[in-house]
Amino acid sequence: MERSQQSLPVHIDSLSFDSFPRDSSTDIVCVAPIRTIVRREEEILLVRRIRKVEDIDMGMACPVGSTATQEAPVAQPIPAEPVNPPAYEPVVSPTPEPAVPYPPAEPIAPAKGEIYVHADREFDPEASFVNTWGKSITVQFDVSDEQQWNYGGTPGHNIMVSADGHVGGDVRSPRFPGVAPAALVAVKQEDREHAVAHGKHQTVTLQPGETLYFLINDQPGYYSDNVGVLTLHWTIVSE
Repeated sequence: MERSQQSLPVHIDSLSFDSFPRDSSTDIVCVAPIRTIVRREEEILLVRRIRKVEDIDMGMACPVGSTATQEAPVAQPIPAEPVNPPAYEPVVSPTPEPAVPYPPAEPIAPAKGEIYVHADREFDPEASFVNTWGKSITVQFDVSDEQQWNYGGTPGHNIMVSADGHVGGDVRSPRFPGVAPAALVAVKQEDREHAVAHGKHQTVTLQPGETLYFLINDQPGYYSDNVGVLTLHWTIVSE
């Protein structure tokens, strides 16, 4: 008796009883073993699937054809320490200094001038010269030759003479002994009893602020009878 040479299906998972053709005249087949084999294969396949699912759930296995990888831990950013804002400091603008006005310019003192000296005045504040230059100066004082005056109304005193005085003349008690009567005399304010210069031409050095007075040399208390006025010209010769 010849048996059918039919091959089994390729996929054993799909085998069943109906997968084989029936021929009652020729088939002598034990169906039970085949079903048992098929059923056993199905059970094995089922068990494998269940185990794979369990392994995956437990994290102990990986699917076939895959590579187990472990994700690197993500570094958590470290929170930065809070930075306190700087304390507010108000901006203080410098107080502008008050404008200092320039001092008014001092008037430029003249380099020359005139002084009038009266013979009948024992002391004349107007017949003076003040050093207002703020430094030491030397001043030249001059009286012309033609200018004259006298030093009294009595004989011997009423002679008209120049600023050099009555040379050889007589005065009972002159203010400045050793100086000719009726001579033009210069004294400083600090010491009016001592002559610093006399005559028609005088040169005097004055410190800042010093004052020079001019008068005729006569006996104190006897000036009222004198006659004449001299014009004294002054010039600054050095500073």
